[in-house]
Amino acid sequence: MNFSCGKLNNMSKRQKHGLIYILAAIVLVILYICFPKGGNSLVLLFGAAGAYGTALMFGTLGEILTEKSGNMNLGVEGIMYMGGIFGLIAPNVYEMAVGSGNASAFVAIILAILASFLSGAIAGALFSFI
Repeated sequence: MNFSCGKLNNMSKRQKHGLIYILAAIVLVILYICFPKGGNSLVLLFGAAGAYGTALMFGTLGEILTEKSGNMNLGVEGIMYMGGIFGLIAPNVYEMAVGSGNASAFVAIILAILASFLSGAIAGALFSFI
């Protein structure tokens, strides 16, 4: 028997794999939501991996689309982690400099966003020239 779907037959192998990964992530997130406490620890592990790995999968999906245009950047996940790290460091340094009683939450959030953006931009520029 040959089951066929018009859209799936026109997709490349890489696109089919990406679709499978996205569907698997959705299933894992649903499992994580349905079994938040107790239950099978393996189900919880896979559910948490899907829930927390979704951001990395979006970065990977963007990288796959970028590779189709001819550019290759294998440091996308590292750039995302750098943005997260600097996004945590900037408000911490701000709070230490001003003092915890005088620190403004709004300024800390703005600094975190700016530090994340700048670290990602600098890393992206570095990788574009290498």
